[in-house]
Amino acid sequence: GELADRLVDPASAASVAAPASRVLVEVAGVSPREQGRLRPQVELTLRRVSGQEVRVQLGTELDLDGVARTVSAPVDCLDGCTVEAITLSRAAGDRPLPFLLTDLQLGSTPVLDRPWSPARAPSAAGPGGPVEVAEGLLAPTADDRLTAVPARGEGAVPVLVTRTVTWDGDPVLESPGGEDLPARVVARFPALPLVEADGVYADLPRAAAGAPPTIPAAEVMVLARADAPAELLTALAEETGSQARPLERVTEQGRDATGATQAQAYLMTAICCLLVALLVLVTAVARQRGAWVRDVAALRALGITRATLRRSTVVEAVLLLVATGVAVVGGVYLAVALLLGRLGLVVVPEHAVALRTAVAPLPLVGPALLASLIVVVVLLRGRDVGSRESAPAVLREEAR
Repeated sequence: GELADRLVDPASAASVAAPASRVLVEVAGVSPREQGRLRPQVELTLRRVSGQEVRVQLGTELDLDGVARTVSAPVDCLDGCTVEAITLSRAAGDRPLPFLLTDLQLGSTPVLDRPWSPARAPSAAGPGGPVEVAEGLLAPTADDRLTAVPARGEGAVPVLVTRTVTWDGDPVLESPGGEDLPARVVARFPALPLVEADGVYADLPRAAAGAPPTIPAAEVMVLARADAPAELLTALAEETGSQARPLERVTEQGRDATGATQAQAYLMTAICCLLVALLVLVTAVARQRGAWVRDVAALRALGITRATLRRSTVVEAVLLLVATGVAVVGGVYLAVALLLGRLGLVVVPEHAVALRTAVAPLPLVGPALLASLIVVVVLLRGRDVGSRESAPAVLREEAR
């Protein structure tokens, strides 16, 4: 979340197409004037999402005190429009006095929240367009029409990239219009959503700012929320000629294509093998219990105390604990190091994240501890002989 926010240029936040039925502007004088008329004219160049260009002209007259005036006009931008240019001028015959465009609302979107720059380069003749000030856009003293256009983000475009992305020289980002923009790598990841294991993430409005309207090539993928209305999904399917796929179906198709389902079957087989090994261990200890009881009784008949026998059992348990741990750690390490990377259990797609086949500490130590604890518990339970069972009388009863 925070990394993705670092990609967004504040200058591009207002460049997203905004639905609107009216446009509102507010203009004000720089200072009170003594005489003369000042009738600011504001011309907006809008572009619909379809690519059609629309021009809207608004005008008003400021009083001598220069108090701000608000004027609005209807616009046909229900599907969304972006402001391509703002042109400030004065009515014919007005004094060439400066004035301010203090507010511009396209529907509910504040357009002046993004930076604007003069359409022409500044020169000795003038600034080349309206000047951005704290109050908004300033139309300085001039007889010509002054046009401002959206300012492109300063400096390199911040991007998130996968670890496999490389450049011959400095990092660049190919814009939707085919331009190579200087890029600044914010962070690298093994994979990114949709991009998977080979690609770049960037803020689309910032990457597209100033680019030509034609996109040479694009593959569009639409993500819909699980609670999206069925009517919306139906309309989207009809418009795109495709069919919506729920996340469960995509996951199932991915498992089938990569062989992950078969790998899960191998995992279940391994778990069953562990259960069989545990059953064999319990059975062996149960069979040896009778012989162990006779051995304990014989040792007690020779004068060996129960405390000494208990200590010998603890020593045996410790030795088995160490032996089991070493055997499991060695077996898991050899299996992972020699087999996991060479067994074609899962077919990894070309641009997916590669499987980790290195030995990790937790999967190595975890099974060793679990197996050792099971062996020790079974052993101690099987070697737990009561005072009556270990009495020398047991030998006399068996001899009869």
